[in-house]
Amino acid sequence: MLRVKKKCEQCEAVYDMMDYECPNCHNPNEDFKKTKTSERVVTVPIIHQILFFAIGFIGLNILSLIAQFIVLAAVGFDFDVAQTPINNAITVSVTYFSLLAIMSIFVILKRKKFLHAFTSWKPYVAGLIGGVALIAISMGYSALVQAIHPVGDNANQTAVVEVTKALPFLTIFVLSFVGPLCEELTYRVGLYSFLNRWSKIAAFIISTVVFALIHFDWNALLEISNGNTKAIIVELLNLPSYIIAGVGLAFLYDKFGFAASLVAHVLNNLISCILILIG
Repeated sequence: MLRVKKKCEQCEAVYDMMDYECPNCHNPNEDFKKTKTSERVVTVPIIHQILFFAIGFIGLNILSLIAQFIVLAAVGFDFDVAQTPINNAITVSVTYFSLLAIMSIFVILKRKKFLHAFTSWKPYVAGLIGGVALIAISMGYSALVQAIHPVGDNANQTAVVEVTKALPFLTIFVLSFVGPLCEELTYRVGLYSFLNRWSKIAAFIISTVVFALIHFDWNALLEISNGNTKAIIVELLNLPSYIIAGVGLAFLYDKFGFAASLVAHVLNNLISCILILIG
């Protein structure tokens, strides 16, 4: 599978083996064509792929702690007040805006790569169709679960409902646009693209599992020791919805490019937030 660098057969320029063409003479990269990956995926150097994933995965948690501390300090270190839905919504918003600001630095450095992903109409159509499909499959799965073993929302969805109702306009913008952009940069441009240098199968499996597990509440495992198994059952029954989303977004990214997975992700989250508001 493709690794790091290759020499152009036409002009002998050295470039990233995951590029669909030589950036110097625009000679098509035949090795890239063999991967059957869309030319509109965002190919950035390995170090940038690692940084996108590290900033999005580890940085998100660090920024969240910082945002929580800022909100806590603003309310006089009153923990009860700091945990109200409105303050949680502010914490989420500060976290994601900060994360996007940091990621934007690396996006700007490789802006031509990102702009290329949006220069065709096909990824937009694929993203819209894919987004609708993801919503339909997710709703179908949820209906099936409720029919077989009725459960409530998992911890992640419960938090989304609370913050969306607390500050609707701000939260919808953050969860429907800023959040999906940060997650696509983290898990598709970063993790998936990095793993795809070695194995497409590994890229699909690992990026999907990691994407699904960030929506999993690990505190549910602690409840088992207290004799409460309901929380872990709820989390496990809701987990397949995130796995489906992870597979779908990875497929759209690989076959149609960054614009497709981003549009699908935005549409999925936007519809979810609207459904929350209309009850």
